[in-house]
Amino acid sequence: MEQNQFSLTAQLTAYVRAHHALHDQPKIFDDSLARRFFSAEEYDEISRNLAQLAAVVDPQQAAASADVTAKVAWVIRKLMSATLSRSRYAEDRLEAELTRGIAQYVILSAGLDTFGFRRPELLRRLHVFEVDHPVTQTWKLSRLQRLQWPIPPALRFVAVDLVRDDLAAKLTAAGYDRDQRTFVTWLGGTMYLPRTTVLETLRTLAALAPSGSTIVFDYMERDAYLPEKAGRSVLLTHQILDRIREPWLLGFDPSRLADELATVGLRLEEDLGPEQIESRYYANRSDGHHASEHLHCACAVVP
Repeated sequence: MEQNQFSLTAQLTAYVRAHHALHDQPKIFDDSLARRFFSAEEYDEISRNLAQLAAVVDPQQAAASADVTAKVAWVIRKLMSATLSRSRYAEDRLEAELTRGIAQYVILSAGLDTFGFRRPELLRRLHVFEVDHPVTQTWKLSRLQRLQWPIPPALRFVAVDLVRDDLAAKLTAAGYDRDQRTFVTWLGGTMYLPRTTVLETLRTLAALAPSGSTIVFDYMERDAYLPEKAGRSVLLTHQILDRIREPWLLGFDPSRLADELATVGLRLEEDLGPEQIESRYYANRSDGHHASEHLHCACAVVP
């Protein structure tokens, strides 16, 4: 993402969640509020742009239909289903950790996340910190004001550029308590940043959070960056992200992930690859939603 540009991928992620909530059954992840971030004109514009991508994904199939709605659904299911399964995985883990004394929830790269408004029953048990780039967060706050959604007292917004700012200082200034067990999610973030930034961010979180705290994040396999090994949908996604100037930068080797996390003070507890994600969240679906190639969901703990 360019320094002064609102994240287009954050907007697209919210659109995908909204589209799924409106059109798909059964729900993988039901974000009932995401649609409200967009005016009718904005939603239609994104729909038209996505429909145009159908010609890139499969020119023959795109030429056979003029139905924008069908094209949008097809593109989402081919390229963007990961948005749903990673969110489901994160909130499933969060609910499990609540039984173990989690008191704080930090959402890194929050984008247009709706947790603070969508899950009031959980917000009563947590202090929530939404962390994102200042430009993206300013856009979101202006949209919340336009929607006239009151900000819950337990929800704090923390503007942080992870490349340039001191994450620990910003969180502490916002009221983060280093003594309270914490749950952290970082979805759709690691692949857009340099390796040094990602590892330093994880190191900071491990040092900030007490023992027993949990960090859930997704990541791309290193093979996703090798044209001879990457799947077709991943190669197409690279092209699209390069076009909007929000390219993927980082992949991890799953066989070395536990060792890399250990160097920053974390212990890998679970690492779901595409096959496991497919089995857990997409089994027996007939609508074309599948796990994304090369994408993992991982859970690490502070020992």
